[in-house]
Amino acid sequence: MTDGILYRHPGTGRVQIVARGWSWGLFLFSGCFGIPLFFRGLAVWGAIMCVIGVLGFLSYIHPDGEIAGRLSMMVSVIYGLVSLWLGFQGNAIAAAHLETCGWEKVEVALPS
Repeated sequence: MTDGILYRHPGTGRVQIVARGWSWGLFLFSGCFGIPLFFRGLAVWGAIMCVIGVLGFLSYIHPDGEIAGRLSMMVSVIYGLVSLWLGFQGNAIAAAHLETCGWEKVEVALPS
């Protein structure tokens, strides 16, 4: 079982678990138009990944081969670095977002 933090929304009672540590989902799939980021409520980061994806697409259709190659390399490096950073920090960012939106951290007593 994954170690995580349990959050409860005070108004609706809805419960959400945010894993701790590395996020494979954000690392591997955040480049798919930022969909995992939007699901976690991180719309700004999702939009950033969408923009990086559009820039990557535009770099492939640019008519000048040398400029397209350099632009494609730059976009790939930026995408890789942002994906790596989101893998490390994505769960912490999602937890902070839930807390700023009024979700309450729930302490769960585990059996010993």
